[in-house]
Amino acid sequence: MNAGLAYVDNVADVLILAGSTERAIGRAYNACDGLDVTWKEYFTDIAHMIGVENPKSLPAPLAAIGAYLMEGGYKLFGIQKRPLITREALNLVGSDNRIPNDRIKNELGYAPQVSYAEGLKRIKEYVDKDLGG
Repeated sequence: MNAGLAYVDNVADVLILAGSTERAIGRAYNACDGLDVTWKEYFTDIAHMIGVENPKSLPAPLAAIGAYLMEGGYKLFGIQKRPLITREALNLVGSDNRIPNDRIKNELGYAPQVSYAEGLKRIKEYVDKDLGG
């Protein structure tokens, strides 16, 4: 399942480009890096970055039951924090999030400036600096 990732600096570039180009008036554009990266690849890369084991996965029906029970348990016991697994999170990572960005590339000449590898490097720097990793 494609993750449909967009690095935040690339999203800002889309907003600036669309907001400063007269041709973009009245048009809608997707801010997506157009990568062929799956959720599994992304989560594995993040796991390696923080020095933990590769993420585990469950069959979708079992994960859905677990999310339903966890959400119910949190509600029943009045736990205010977000459950470890939710049906909405499963919906996100269990769906193909391939988001076309052809319109902004073709109409406004957009190309993501921050690559996937560079984005991961910047995330690692943030984690190491700001979170004491």
